Amino acid sequence: MKFSRHHLQKILNLVAAFFLFSSSIFATPISIPADLMKKNCTNVLDLAGRVWRQKIEIAKKSIRFRGVDSENVEAAYSAMTPKEFDLINGAQVWAERRLIPQAMNGRIPDGPALILDLGSGPASSTEIISFYSRPDWRIIGYDFAKPLVDRANKLSAEGAFKNFKGEIIRPEFVQQSITAPLRFSNRHIIPRNSVDFVNSSGVVGHHLDKGGLEVFAKSLWYVLKEDGYAAIDSGPVNKPEDIIMAMESAGFRYIESMNSYFIDFRPKLIFQKISSATILPQN
Repeated sequence: MKFSRHHLQKILNLVAAFFLFSSSIFATPISIPADLMKKNCTNVLDLAGRVWRQKIEIAKKSIRFRGVDSENVEAAYSAMTPKEFDLINGAQVWAERRLIPQAMNGRIPDGPALILDLGSGPASSTEIISFYSRPDWRIIGYDFAKPLVDRANKLSAEGAFKNFKGEIIRPEFVQQSITAPLRFSNRHIIPRNSVDFVNSSGVVGHHLDKGGLEVFAKSLWYVLKEDGYAAIDSGPVNKPEDIIMAMESAGFRYIESMNSYFIDFRPKLIFQKISSATILPQN
């Protein structure tokens, strides 16, 4: 069997599992709050084992959720039960609880802001963004699987999201592809130069083909304000170098990579909008 970077990533995941979360090796500029930390599995080996077992069970049901065919991926995620999705998404949540606070830190204006969360699923990443948010921020999550969007909107309506001060935050969630012109929950297209910060989790690096990545980058340039920031996930389909090339071609400056642990082949990439580019028509 050929040994690939994918296999090395799995080995490193296991190595990282032996370190406690409190170790300085996982330290971040913004320390993870206690109530968020409690939601993490403190035994990473246990988490990895449960995710692995769940993947086997999902494979037995012939659910294939990896790939760039949007219809197949949407159908696969929609076919999962909430428990199945939460377990499959466990490793992603583990990483995002470390990466999102770093990505947000110092990059959002001190005042009203418009924040987009792409690939929000049932609001796992949106919950983290909401914790660090202000009540005057407008947060919109996007996913193409209707059951996940419905679940997230239900949580928001029930007041399930709170910031670090205990204030209720009510994000909105929209069902759509992130390569289509991004819309508000009322279906109006988001205006040019109106978004302060964009986060993507487990979608750009996993589910966009080359053409989709280029369209996505141009669409992101359209909605972000001048000097606005985007924190983009990398993955097995679109590696860091692929995303950097597409984003720089669309008019972004690459700032830095952020790792969830000391060696990470799928880092979150930070970009800043800096220059004019060919704009995707917003129809």
